[in-house]
Amino acid sequence: MVDYGDFAELRPLQQKILDIMKFIDELCTKHNIEYFLMGGSALGAVRHKGFIPWDDDLDIFMTPNNFDKFVIALDSEQNNSYYLQITGKHKNYYSVPKLRLNNSTYIEEIVEHWDLHHGVYVDIFILHNASNNIIYRKLQYFMSKLLVIKSLSLKKYKSQGIYRLAMMLIKLIPAYLIKEITYPIIFHNRNKSTTYKCNFLGKARYKKGLYDSKWFTSYKYTEFEDTNLRVSEHVEDFLKERFGDYMKMPSLKDIKKEQHAKQWSLNSEINWYSKPLYRDEKYLI
Repeated sequence: MVDYGDFAELRPLQQKILDIMKFIDELCTKHNIEYFLMGGSALGAVRHKGFIPWDDDLDIFMTPNNFDKFVIALDSEQNNSYYLQITGKHKNYYSVPKLRLNNSTYIEEIVEHWDLHHGVYVDIFILHNASNNIIYRKLQYFMSKLLVIKSLSLKKYKSQGIYRLAMMLIKLIPAYLIKEITYPIIFHNRNKSTTYKCNFLGKARYKKGLYDSKWFTSYKYTEFEDTNLRVSEHVEDFLKERFGDYMKMPSLKDIKKEQHAKQWSLNSEINWYSKPLYRDEKYLI
């Protein structure tokens, strides 16, 4: 049995992450932008009515069009408390979009050597339309994982077996060329009606990253800590597909695999960020 008291030190961090999420929810409500809690954050909402006790992050889904609206809405607010970190040309940054809190520090070992903003954040995963053609859908998956492997190689991620070999080989290909090859295929169905949506740019394998499109046609608000946040109307179906028996508690060994922060601070900022990222409005991860 997991002792929740073992994770009490994370509560201040979780509360600060929740503050960022409350801002996102308010902005999305104001500008008619859709989002959904995803992954462990959706699981936490259903199983714990808030954060999973050992979670040190929060993840949401947005479709590409909704994310574009979010970028514009955030710019219009001119809120200096937050920084939107997106795929661009600064230090070959190819990773999940993050809304980071200024004047805070959240160091992940995998990217601690990168010269960029290292503030506390909320991850914004892009929920893509998956092709109705299974062959093209598999190609989308392959291209997505190619991009993920390139990102991991830039982060100097340590891996074994075939993934280690793949990262060694992909280091020889410039990041901009990987982007030019993969993005048109990943985003090919952006404005089409498809049976499935996908999150192939995360860690989930093919079947675990493929979801019924109707699960994301509508949302509902559910209790999350001291507020209410959006989940899919079919959140239980999503969780079952993603996690199987999602009410089963994990082992302490599995819990450690899910934690991200090496160190964090809520009232200071390590000034490694130097230049604004280049915003490519056509293709956003």
